[in-house]
Amino acid sequence: MKRDRRSLFSTSTLVLAAAGLGLGASLPLPASSQTFRQAGAGVPNPAADAPTTSPDPDLEIRHEVHYYPVEGATASALRAGLAASGPKDRRTGRRYAGLTEYRLAWRFSYAVVNENCAITNVTATLALTQLYPHWAPGPRTSKRLHRKWQRYMTALTRHEDDHARTAVRGGLGLLHAIRALEPRSSCEELAASARQEFSRAIAGTNIELSLADAFTGHGRSDGVRLP
Repeated sequence: MKRDRRSLFSTSTLVLAAAGLGLGASLPLPASSQTFRQAGAGVPNPAADAPTTSPDPDLEIRHEVHYYPVEGATASALRAGLAASGPKDRRTGRRYAGLTEYRLAWRFSYAVVNENCAITNVTATLALTQLYPHWAPGPRTSKRLHRKWQRYMTALTRHEDDHARTAVRGGLGLLHAIRALEPRSSCEELAASARQEFSRAIAGTNIELSLADAFTGHGRSDGVRLP
């Protein structure tokens, strides 16, 4: 009995719908924008509740959190800063206060036995990148504004983490779908079927993300508002 083992690799990148402020202007990020690896004063740690642990050993999750600076001593000034400096959704060109982006890569191995090609193993890597605003309140900042910002960031983080969890479900669904593929008469046919499942997983994830943003108004109904 002749046995042939090989592996196929495919990858795709998808930018998720951004969440948060619906006031974005089509302007490039200012040259002074930068990212922060650590949360500063008045900023909860978004990584605390993010889905960084995979429920499936064959799905590796890599998670990064970055920050861009906003300034202001009033709620209106902070809203203006978010509208001017927030990340831009690549699909719509609109700016939002927060962004969740993922990159899903997958690899599967197959074996040819008795003229049938079957999958023997499949793994996936999900790279999550989240971008949040960073505001450092001054010594004269009112406690009321500080509390508003804390509530805002808590709601924004929760909304973005919902996006991240949706991406994780998409990765898990991809693994399940490819594992369930029946053997094919040729490995080319098997690879084509696997790619179809990948496309379905991405499309389903994107639909779920779009519906979530449409239902919540990009998180506004869940409290992603800075009054």
